[in-house]
Amino acid sequence: MDDSISRSRMKTYMPTITGKDASLSQVNNLASTFVERLEKWIREAENSLKPDERLVLKVILHNDREHQVSNVSYQNPNLIAFHCIDDLVTEKTILVHQSSVQLVYSIEKIDRDTEKEQIGFIHQA
Repeated sequence: MDDSISRSRMKTYMPTITGKDASLSQVNNLASTFVERLEKWIREAENSLKPDERLVLKVILHNDREHQVSNVSYQNPNLIAFHCIDDLVTEKTILVHQSSVQLVYSIEKIDRDTEKEQIGFIHQA
């Protein structure tokens, strides 16, 4: 990550769960709730980016391999699906129990003329 992006700025985007969100119930333990919270946090972080920055989200597997996430979906009660593209060629879907999810994000500099790709979220009807 570029040193010009301060660590304190990244801390600003860490989700804080307070008030009614802090009380955990069965509904709050569903995969859909996890994905809704993740989407809200991602959108807030994306909205604060400069024109020459983009947010990159990666899921980390137990073997420490990172996969760049393009879309996120879920299957209740607790399965998260990360749709990834490795090496910008191979598409794959990684299914993870929500209690095992490990994510890392970074803010990367991009050319101002490059179109920003947002991380997609697929919600079930």
